[in-house]
Amino acid sequence: MAGFFRWGSGAAGAPGPDALTRTLAAGARTALDAVAPAAVEVERDHLVLDGRTYVRTYVLTGYPRQVTPGWFAALLELDQELDVAIHVVPLAPGDVMARLD
Repeated sequence: MAGFFRWGSGAAGAPGPDALTRTLAAGARTALDAVAPAAVEVERDHLVLDGRTYVRTYVLTGYPRQVTPGWFAALLELDQELDVAIHVVPLAPGDVMARLD
């Protein structure tokens, strides 16, 4: 099964397309089958996974200059399933001060 992760990479001993087709036709499941959705519908502004889960990505490129306690609460308290990831790029203190002035 681990060989499927190397399929197409040219690694020695990796199964070719025919071996992969035969294995999958026999009903074998791999770790990739367990984590990948069975169906993906691509729409203009979102994806639909397995016909029931809608996904969309928003990218915020800046934060308010001043924030108050709970400024992010409205988004986090939505009555929907929501995954939030915050990626912060460290900046030199001088660059930060120049952006705030």
